[in-house]
Amino acid sequence: MATGLDDTWDMATHHTTCLARQQSLLTSRPIVIINRLRIGHTRLTHSYLLAGGDQPECVTCQCPLTVKHILIKCTDFRDIRNKYFVASTVKDVTVFEQVSMRNVINFIKETHFYNLL
Repeated sequence: MATGLDDTWDMATHHTTCLARQQSLLTSRPIVIINRLRIGHTRLTHSYLLAGGDQPECVTCQCPLTVKHILIKCTDFRDIRNKYFVASTVKDVTVFEQVSMRNVINFIKETHFYNLL
């Protein structure tokens, strides 16, 4: 008899296996970027904390530059975003169930954030 915990474990194991399979197709730099996006902390969005400066702002939207803003909200990247994925939350993008890691990396490259993260 399967329990709710068994089902949760099976889903987590399946998800981990899928992530490992996707990561095996990437080199180390894209994996670092994916992990930074997943936790929401990148050099671009958080280096101001160490430097003692002001939080960076999106030039187009005049709001704080965050991973969520880059991946989901910025209107400047809408067309590029729609080319690679459609998501309404950061979790939709960084859990990588609906969006492949390769698509996220391609989006980051095309928006010229790849070397900044």
